[in-house]
Amino acid sequence: MYDRNLQVGVKLGLERMESILRALGQPQLSYPTVHVAGTNGKGTMTWQLAKAYQAKGKRVGLFSSPHISTFRERIRVNDTLISEAEVEALLPEVMAAGQDASFFELATALAFLHFQRQEVDVAVIETGLGGRLDATNVLDPVLSIITSISYDHCEILGSTLEAIAVEKAGIIKPGRPVLYDESAPDVIRRIAEQRGSPVYTARDLYPKACELLQLSPEAGAASFPPCRFELCLYQGKQVLMDVAHNEAAFERLARNLQERFPGKTIRAFVARSKGKDLGQGLEALRSVVTELHFLNHSHPRLTSAIDGAWTLEQVFEEKWDAELTVFCGSFFIMADLRRHLGIEEPRDAMELNEMRLATAPALL
Repeated sequence: MYDRNLQVGVKLGLERMESILRALGQPQLSYPTVHVAGTNGKGTMTWQLAKAYQAKGKRVGLFSSPHISTFRERIRVNDTLISEAEVEALLPEVMAAGQDASFFELATALAFLHFQRQEVDVAVIETGLGGRLDATNVLDPVLSIITSISYDHCEILGSTLEAIAVEKAGIIKPGRPVLYDESAPDVIRRIAEQRGSPVYTARDLYPKACELLQLSPEAGAASFPPCRFELCLYQGKQVLMDVAHNEAAFERLARNLQERFPGKTIRAFVARSKGKDLGQGLEALRSVVTELHFLNHSHPRLTSAIDGAWTLEQVFEEKWDAELTVFCGSFFIMADLRRHLGIEEPRDAMELNEMRLATAPALL
């Protein structure tokens, strides 16, 4: 898996994935699934739905990406991460079926096979990138959910909100219901109607999803995955971790900070992905914090040579005077950050998040 991650970038397209799953006996069709796409919020949606299913007594598979500290976070049954032994047992079978597969395709197939072997009652599946050509788009879901449409990965998904919405709407299956944010472009409704899919919209999607799936929303509503407006203490000071990494997410982070910490001194450290334009989001964040600094980091998908930027090591050598210190901008700083904060959790010995997005727009 490590070598495949280094050598093969994300490949959009379903032919390889369909071939792998045929060789494995179509494990993803052996249990009901909920499929979730969207620019922002899909990780939280999948997490909360899995919690709601658990509260109903169901055995739930959850597949999400990227991970924070260990690859095994991506694949879990109820609250149990796939074990190293289970990865080692299943991976040769998956790799034999997909010799030219990308890292993400292997991870997706591994999740589907693990959920089958674990005899889950249902699985909640998060897309990796887009939807139409994403490796997860091989399901027959009981419900498809599109959480939000905003600008991200525009070089791959398109430069307009409507073009991005078309890619996300690719997860809609004929006759299967779809739920999406009421503010999303109308093209989603048109695609759903063309496919004969029942259409539902809402401003607050999670309660509506629970209603459609006959779940109680209370169990998941107060639960969030790591690094989504996550607070902890470090040397008596409050620290906030958030994986906001695009314009819309930064604007939401700024609003939440303003609402939750009015009048507080806030110091923000921002990691930046290569080639990513944060638009007005960065200015929105700057307007609600006392200080804003950039972070340099060695991950290959992050900008690592910003003049005047800090490293995490430098940040933690300083005395912290602000009432709140915020770290945001990327998933890919969070494992190192949590290690500096003394958070104990499983960690990989090497980087196992996707090293690069090497997809040509012509593939779409």
